[in-house]
Amino acid sequence: MKKAPSIFLLLAALLGLWGAAGLHERLWAYRARHQLLPAAPLENASPLMVFTTVALGGFRGLIADLLWLRAIRLQQEGRIFEIAQLADWIAKLEPHFTTVWAFQAWNMAYNISVLFPDAENRWRWVCNGIRLLRDEGLVYNPRNPSLYKELGWLYQHKIGYIMDSAHPFYKRKLAETMQAALHGARLGADPKEADLQRLREELKLDPAHMRQLDAECGPFDWRLPETHALYWAWRGRHMVPETSAPATASSGWSGVRACDQMMLQCLATAFRQGRLDFDPATDLYVTTPRLDLLPQVMRFYEETIARYIGNAGSARDDERFIRSVYANFLGEAIIVLHCYGRDAQAREIYRQVLRQHPDVDRTISYDDFIGASFSAMQKDVIDLPPPTAIAVVEGLLFQACRQRAAGDSATAAEDERRARAFWDLYMQARVSEDHRQRTGLPELDILRRQAERRLREPEMTDDG
Repeated sequence: MKKAPSIFLLLAALLGLWGAAGLHERLWAYRARHQLLPAAPLENASPLMVFTTVALGGFRGLIADLLWLRAIRLQQEGRIFEIAQLADWIAKLEPHFTTVWAFQAWNMAYNISVLFPDAENRWRWVCNGIRLLRDEGLVYNPRNPSLYKELGWLYQHKIGYIMDSAHPFYKRKLAETMQAALHGARLGADPKEADLQRLREELKLDPAHMRQLDAECGPFDWRLPETHALYWAWRGRHMVPETSAPATASSGWSGVRACDQMMLQCLATAFRQGRLDFDPATDLYVTTPRLDLLPQVMRFYEETIARYIGNAGSARDDERFIRSVYANFLGEAIIVLHCYGRDAQAREIYRQVLRQHPDVDRTISYDDFIGASFSAMQKDVIDLPPPTAIAVVEGLLFQACRQRAAGDSATAAEDERRARAFWDLYMQARVSEDHRQRTGLPELDILRRQAERRLREPEMTDDG
C-alpha cells in the first residue's frame, strides 16, 4: 500500500515531463519571435552552462524571469548577497542576457564591497565584479559593445573616481599589479614571454591591442585605471563594423556611442592626470597632467564628431552633445596650459574655440577668460576636482622653478606664494576626514619635486 503514492507521484512526474516536451517547441518559437533566444551558440562554455542552456530549452527563460523578479524584490529588501547568488543562476540560465552580467558585476563592485570597512576586502569584491564581466560575461558575449563599456566603467568610476573612500587603495593595488606585469608604465619593446602570458591569461589584455591603442592615441601609463577603461571602451567600439552608420540606430550602435563617450572621457582624464609617479615602497602615488597628450585628445574629439556629422536623429544629438563637451574640455585645457606657462599654445586654442563654437561669447578676451576662470575656481573651491587643483598648484610651482633657474628670484617667490595660497585654500575647504581622504591634494613638497622633475623633461622646454 505504501508504494501506491510513490507510483502515483512517479506517473505524475512522467506526465508532467511529457506535457513539458509538448510545450517546448511552442515556448522556443515564442522566445524566437520576441528575440529572447541567444544571438549565437555558446563558445568556451562550461559543462554546467551547456547543460542548463540545452536541457531546459525554452523553459530556461521562464525560470530566469521568475528569478529576476525575485532578485528585484531582494534588492528592495537590501538582501545583497542573496541577489549575487540569484544573478549567478540567471547568468547560467541566460548567458546572453547581458543586463544580468552588468547588474551582477555592479552589485559586487558597488553594493557588496562597501559593506566591508577595510579596503582590502572592498578591493576583493571590486575585482570580483571586474573578473565576472571580463572573464565570463565577455566570453559568452564577445561582440556586445555595451558589456565592454560596463567593464570600462568599473575601472573609470569605481577605481578611478573619488566617490569611494577606499579609491586610493584601489589605485595603488592596480598600479602594483601592472607594474609587476610590465616592469614599468607601459609594455616594453622586448617583453619576456612570461609577462606576455600573464597579460593574456590573468589580466585578459592583448599585447597587440595595447600597442595599437598606444600608437593611435597615446602612449599611456598602463598603471592608471583610466587607461584600462579606455582599452575596454576601445575594444568595444570596434565590435560594430565601421561601415554601419550611426543613423541606423542598431542595437550595436547604442553600445558604440557609449564606448565613444567613455573614450573621450578617458582621454580627457589622461590629459588632466595621466602622468603617474608611483613608488610602492614609500606609498607614493601622485598623478599630474600629461600636456603632451593634448594634440591626440583633440584629434580624437574631432574624429568622433566627424563620424556623427550629417546623420539624422540621435546621431545628430550626439554630435551636438560631443561638440559641447569638447568646448568645455578645451576651456579646461586652456587653463591648465596657462598654469604651466604655455600661454602661446593656450591662446591659439582659445582662438580655435572662438572660431569653431558659435555659442561662446566672443566679446571676452583671453586675459579676461583666464581671470574669470581663476576667480570661479577660488569661489567654488570646495567643488573643484582634485586634478584641476593639482594642475594649478604644480603649474605655479613649475613656473617658480623655471623663473628661479632663469635668475628671476622675485617672480619665482611670487609664483611659490600663489601656489601655497591656493593649496591652503583648497585643503581648508575640506573639513571632514572623509572629504580630505577622498579629494585631498599631495603635500606641497611632493608637488614641488614633481615640478622640478618636469622642468628637466623635453616637453616642457618651450612655450608650446
